[in-house]
Amino acid sequence: MKKVLLVLGAIAAVAIVFQAGARHIYPLKFEGLILRQAARHDLEPALLAAIVYEESKFNRASRSEAGAVGLMQLMPSTAEWASKKLGRPELAADLIEPGANLVLGSWYFRRLLDRYHSVALALAAYNGGQRNLDRWLGENSGRGRDEVIDHIPFVETREFVRRVERSRKIYRWLYFELRR
Repeated sequence: MKKVLLVLGAIAAVAIVFQAGARHIYPLKFEGLILRQAARHDLEPALLAAIVYEESKFNRASRSEAGAVGLMQLMPSTAEWASKKLGRPELAADLIEPGANLVLGSWYFRRLLDRYHSVALALAAYNGGQRNLDRWLGENSGRGRDEVIDHIPFVETREFVRRVERSRKIYRWLYFELRR
């Protein structure tokens, strides 16, 4: 019995060390903001954290070559549109401010999820654009969701969906599984 307890203790210690190392690779910054926006828009917190991680690695001042800004890498035109729809046009003025970026980005992602009824398809639209996704869906009618994702012609978008789905599982395990 003592050997079993020692082995179980050793396994638990290894798991704790592994989890601590994983948290270093997959940090969770702006946790309160992420939890609030996830609750407000009925999104899984691990999914929202994974999007932020893959888009900006939690760098609030992140800017892409295409012009996307902030934690959720919003295009200024998308942020302006979303802020007007929300009745809060001031939010689009400072996209490097985490609160504004997360309010707009999570609201926009919720709209995509409501439209496409699939996390993977909403992620594809978020990254590759709704017009592109609609075209890909038309070109791949009759295929299942996973098959459509596999046939997205934009490698960046296809890989973005896969990375976010993987990071979502990691964030769920590291930060959110024990909260249920």
